[in-house]
Amino acid sequence: MATMFDGVDRLAADQATAAARLVAPVRTDFPDLTVTEHVVRAVSVSEVLVAATAGADVIVIGSRRRSHSIGSPLGHVTHAVLHHAHCPVVLVPHP
Repeated sequence: MATMFDGVDRLAADQATAAARLVAPVRTDFPDLTVTEHVVRAVSVSEVLVAATAGADVIVIGSRRRSHSIGSPLGHVTHAVLHHAHCPVVLVPHP
């Protein structure tokens, strides 16, 4: 884990590589589909995702159901995107 000042560039590069690796199978399976990934540093993940939906045709979000029954079964980021997105949201449950 990097401190706030040490290794930030390396951490960002690692995250960009991980994002590219994650979407590689989608690009292979659907070569006519335009897939873009952006790695950003932000205070609010949900704020960045909602802002990104303004120019998107669709946003796909993976989600895990919480195991306890208290509160919302979805996380706060998923909940915020579902309620504030400017485009359709596809919610894919994590097995």
